[in-house]
Amino acid sequence: MQGRDKFRIIKFSVERRERDAFHLPEVLSRSVPHPFDSIVQTRRFDIAGTDEMTEHAGHDMGGSGMHTIDHKTFDLERIDEHVRAGSTEIWEFDNSGGDEIHPMHIHGAAFRVFDRIGGRSLLTATERGVKDTVLVMPGEKVRLLVTFSAHPGKFVFHCHNLEHEEDDMMLNYKSS
Repeated sequence: MQGRDKFRIIKFSVERRERDAFHLPEVLSRSVPHPFDSIVQTRRFDIAGTDEMTEHAGHDMGGSGMHTIDHKTFDLERIDEHVRAGSTEIWEFDNSGGDEIHPMHIHGAAFRVFDRIGGRSLLTATERGVKDTVLVMPGEKVRLLVTFSAHPGKFVFHCHNLEHEEDDMMLNYKSS
C-alpha cells in the first residue's frame, strides 16, 4: 500500500578528506546569440489538442483522441523533417488553439527561445539561455532559434508529458 511500504536508506560514512587540484573556471561557457542572418529555414508545428481520427503506426485509431504534432504520431520508419547538420533554423511550436501544456524537447539540437506570442507573451529570465526543452502554454506560439548538431543522424522531437509521449506525440528528423 502506497506510503506504508518499508524501504531501506543507504548511509554513507566519510572516513577521510581528500584534496583535489580542480579549480572552477571564472567563466563556465560563453554563450553568444546566433545571428538571425544565418537562418536557413522556418518550420511551424501544430501541437494544439488531439486528433479524433489519428493514424497510429499504420492503424486507424478510431477516434481515440491521440496527441499529435502536425496531426501525426510517431512512426519509427518515417522521416518527418530534413535539416542540414550544423545549420540554424527557426522552429515555431503552435499551441494557440490548445488547452494543454506541452514541454517540447528536441534531441540533437540546442536552441534559444526568442519569442512568445499569445498566452503570457513574455520570456522569463530562465528562458534566456541555451535550452533543449521549452514549455509551450495553452493559447500561445513559441518561436525558437534552433542550432542542430554538426553530426548527421536521425533524431526525434517530442512532448515531454508522459501521457503525451505514450500517445506517440513525437516525430523524427534527419540531419545530414
